[in-house]
Amino acid sequence: KIAANFSPPKSKWSFGANWFFNTGHRYTIPVGFVAPSSIFGGFPAYDGINNVRMPNYHRLDLLARWTRTPSSGWIKEYSWSFDILNAYNRKNPYGLVLKTKTETGANGQPVTVKKLTGVALLPIMPSITFRVKF
Repeated sequence: KIAANFSPPKSKWSFGANWFFNTGHRYTIPVGFVAPSSIFGGFPAYDGINNVRMPNYHRLDLLARWTRTPSSGWIKEYSWSFDILNAYNRKNPYGLVLKTKTETGANGQPVTVKKLTGVALLPIMPSITFRVKF
């Protein structure tokens, strides 16, 4: 994680950026299925544990905050925060799914192709927060 913060002197604004990087975690997927039936797809068969590495994970979060401290009253401080999580909209997978597709082979016969696909949840996510301290 790399973090950077900047607060200009005599300003009510502060800015920040956080960049996260993780190497791809190891993940276990089945290599096939045993005893398939028409009702139940079968039991997954594994070649070993941690047989696949997920893609690297990285994202950039940006923040701008405006803060005001009133000189009197029961409110000690209030602020507005403007955040952007995953600023460059990277689709970081949290899991992998083995998808099967049937294609036509070179000889005209159907061929089953298996492809490992990542499942991502959160794209770019902006947010606005209002905070009050009493």
